[in-house]
Amino acid sequence: MVFAAPGVPGGCTAVNKGSYKTTVICGSMAAGEPIPPHFQLKTDAKTAEGQCVSIDWFRHCPRIRGQCSHNDTKLFLVTFGMNEKGGMNAMELQKHMSVSTLPLHPDICNKPGKRVLMKVDSGPGRMHVEMLAMLKLKGLCLMPWVPNTTQVTQERDQSCGQCKSGCRKNLRRLSQARQPWKKPILLTDLALLTFGGRDNVTGMKLDNALEKSFSHEKNLSVWRRCVAVPLTRSPLQLQCVRSQVSERSAHNKEDLLLRELQKWNHCYSDFLVSNGHDGGQLKACAPVRKTTPAITVPNTKERVKAIQKAKTSGQMFFATGGQHLNPKISSEPKPSHPGMLKRHRWRKQSLSDWTKSKPIKKQRACWKRRPLI
Repeated sequence: MVFAAPGVPGGCTAVNKGSYKTTVICGSMAAGEPIPPHFQLKTDAKTAEGQCVSIDWFRHCPRIRGQCSHNDTKLFLVTFGMNEKGGMNAMELQKHMSVSTLPLHPDICNKPGKRVLMKVDSGPGRMHVEMLAMLKLKGLCLMPWVPNTTQVTQERDQSCGQCKSGCRKNLRRLSQARQPWKKPILLTDLALLTFGGRDNVTGMKLDNALEKSFSHEKNLSVWRRCVAVPLTRSPLQLQCVRSQVSERSAHNKEDLLLRELQKWNHCYSDFLVSNGHDGGQLKACAPVRKTTPAITVPNTKERVKAIQKAKTSGQMFFATGGQHLNPKISSEPKPSHPGMLKRHRWRKQSLSDWTKSKPIKKQRACWKRRPLI
């Protein structure tokens, strides 16, 4: 279906709209070469026999050249899976590891010098115990990345972001080129949008978004920006990674650990000084957070001003202390004068309590029918 307004000059561009979604798993080896991608497609089939893909989908799926753990350079196939939601779960991830990842390392085993370390992002199925045990016995160890919600730039963030931008650019170009032909974008064009090539309908040539994002040169440049090439301990010096002690008395695990380390460091440094050594050279203090989180009180002007000044989610968290923007007002606010509290408690009484009060009984007595004279 195409939404457009051809009669409006300078209006919006006609774009294909659809609710179909899919998941693509990409990665790279430590040497910088890309890993064959895996497509997780969406299907309505209830059985494995009913799942099928058009042969036109494989027309634009090239073979990925790489070496991995093989002795020579080989061509690896692009893999795909199918489920109801088109996303990865514990079962699909275990299939992908067994079918696609383990064959890349033919000599892998659970022995020193033969194990493989694989870093994965945070997502569903990564902590599946049965899969982790199976991979551990075969020599594949999974190590989780920093969660995606953090502000730390990871190795794959820049590559995946560029690949998504390239696919969206190809989608926009292909959609606009097919509009005069009245041809929509189909599922079989997914490989064309990812790997590029020439469209059979319009003859347009699209760029290879995956090659531009996960090439050998691109991977090394991305890792160099993340201070991962050469591999040193310099990322630990970043301000967004280092743990700092708050000036206030905190009870979280990181602050307690840093204060404990500082305590023992000062203890042993003083012991060296007492024995005639220069222990001050080894004495260190835990880094202190310069800006203390300003936790304000709800329903105050300070809270309102702090929310107005907050420009990021972190500043909003420090302003509200993790509470809601509109917290529940206390049932019994502090009265400005003694009569306010009495009126407030009178409003809290239910209808049944109100009918049982003494003034109502006297009033009901007056409602009795008087005898006629």
